[in-house]
Amino acid sequence: MPRFSTIKNMSPGQWALFTEATLLLAFARFCLRFIPFHVYIRLLGCKIESHPNEEQIPYQRLEAIHEEVRRAARNVPWNAVCLPQAMAAKWMLKFRRIDSTIIWGVDKAEDNTVKAHAWLKVGHFIVMGGESHQGFTEISMYR
Repeated sequence: MPRFSTIKNMSPGQWALFTEATLLLAFARFCLRFIPFHVYIRLLGCKIESHPNEEQIPYQRLEAIHEEVRRAARNVPWNAVCLPQAMAAKWMLKFRRIDSTIIWGVDKAEDNTVKAHAWLKVGHFIVMGGESHQGFTEISMYR
């Protein structure tokens, strides 16, 4: 968990988002470890073929959710990488009635292995996973 000084300096709103993000990261971890893909994928929405139209984007709320999911991911005792972070943020946005899209991509590494990455978008704004999505070919999107 975060250092006490970090918790002490959080506003009540940050603490609420941090707690929500931590619980949803735990749920995402549980889904990825114990629930078959075809079951938990339904929790992410329906598969779509193209990017949805851009709508009015609440940038401050998206940035706050991004920051707290990242903070929670850094402080949980397991490895919360791109997919669980995107899942947790998607659920947080869904609770707030903000439509988002999880995108899965693949890329070929230098050693000929396949790398995978997931990122989350609202309109054209990348909420999670944006720092490393370049170079990945989109293979699937869920809204």
